[in-house]
Amino acid sequence: MRRRWMVYAWPGLAQIDRRAEVSGLLLAMLFTVGLNFLLAATFVWHELVANQVLAAFWSLLGVFWLVGVVMNVRRDTYFRSLVGSDRAQDLFSAANKEYLQGRFQQSREILRRLIDLNPRDAEARLLLATIATREGRVDDCDRELRQLQRLSSAAMWTAEIGQQWKRVEQLRQQIN
Repeated sequence: MRRRWMVYAWPGLAQIDRRAEVSGLLLAMLFTVGLNFLLAATFVWHELVANQVLAAFWSLLGVFWLVGVVMNVRRDTYFRSLVGSDRAQDLFSAANKEYLQGRFQQSREILRRLIDLNPRDAEARLLLATIATREGRVDDCDRELRQLQRLSSAAMWTAEIGQQWKRVEQLRQQIN
């Protein structure tokens, strides 16, 4: 797949585009505010900041931009290697197969290996929560769902997460 290099040119934009991360939004907003301030101070309000201070701020913004671009590329490359790897796909397929055949313990072990490989794998965590619910392990399901909700990649699974929370509450009522 061809990389869209423009996404890397703005600090934080790759995090927003690829993984919908709030930290990426904050980084992009910080860079935008800094750039707008420096543009206004350079071209509109010349008397706002002394030239030496302005040059220092431009240098600082340049370093911020360079570090942001390098971080975007490195993080995206890292996540692509984890998520797109054949090993991760094979592990999830194997875990799903075990789950569908009712072998929850084997599925759980495979999913744990997958999460060790990629702690941000929302699908693996959701399947772990589902297994815990099916086995009646309320505390394990609760823990997985809480960790899952912290992941920005879990946004696409909001409906399924809500269903799992309902099942957890039903289990709690049956226990009490």
